[in-house]
Amino acid sequence: MPIWDDERRQLSNALRGIPVIAADIRRATDQDHILRQAVTYVQTRWPTTALTGDLQQLFLRRVSLSVVDSCLMFVNHVVIPSSLRTVFLRQFHAVHPVNS
Repeated sequence: MPIWDDERRQLSNALRGIPVIAADIRRATDQDHILRQAVTYVQTRWPTTALTGDLQQLFLRRVSLSVVDSCLMFVNHVVIPSSLRTVFLRQFHAVHPVNS
């Protein structure tokens, strides 16, 4: 069996273990009021009036934010919508167990 086929199989197996795909993140970002607003601001312009809460936190980091394929990015990391954070944390802990 060529190495390429083995690598392809390993990648396929790894992807099957990921419960959330990019389309899920796009959909959840669009359904998240705060992230949807932040995406709009990144694509247009941030307001000059005072923001509060989570939008204020994103505003403070605005120079590091971008939008890629309708997903909000912080530098080179995807901003995970709150509705998917538990799923991501569960998956992360399953792959990287904490040693006691």
